[in-house]
Amino acid sequence: MYILGDFSILVRSGMSMCKAALLNLLSGCTSIIGVFIGVALGSNEEIRKWLVAATGGMFIYISLVAMVGVCLSVRLSVRNGRC
Repeated sequence: MYILGDFSILVRSGMSMCKAALLNLLSGCTSIIGVFIGVALGSNEEIRKWLVAATGGMFIYISLVAMVGVCLSVRLSVRNGRC
């Protein structure tokens, strides 16, 4: 379902439907390539530990960056009396 969301964001930002579909296809292809690389590297136990740590760290970083942005905007709204 996220593909439809990505597609609609690209189209609403002014991109043609054909170009948005092509970029979504390209994104899907890179995901498949990533799966093959992950499976190949995941067979090594030492590398697997680093992959899990890096993946977990990326998820935590992305969620914290998104959460801090929302918290700061709410804080500014409260401070300016908009909330």
